[in-house]
Amino acid sequence: MLNAQGNVRMYAGDLKGAKTFYEQALKAAAMGTEKDKTLTVKLNLAKVAIAAGHSQAALHDLRPVSEQAATMGLQYLSLQSSVCMAEAL
Repeated sequence: MLNAQGNVRMYAGDLKGAKTFYEQALKAAAMGTEKDKTLTVKLNLAKVAIAAGHSQAALHDLRPVSEQAATMGLQYLSLQSSVCMAEAL
């Protein structure tokens, strides 16, 4: 739910609000066992960083997300991470 609220804020252009919700979602996901949820939230945080002009920080965060997603067989998430890395360059 927190991730979805972050998405709503992100698409509305509220980067600060999106970041807040995504950070809360990351804390909640870290307590769970579904690693894909954690990776998705990390990807969303990187998207906020890119939109806010912090491309280098986003690149630093996206590399492990892409690698972990590929290792877990999450091709869509791995591809999304790669696209975001390209956007950050």
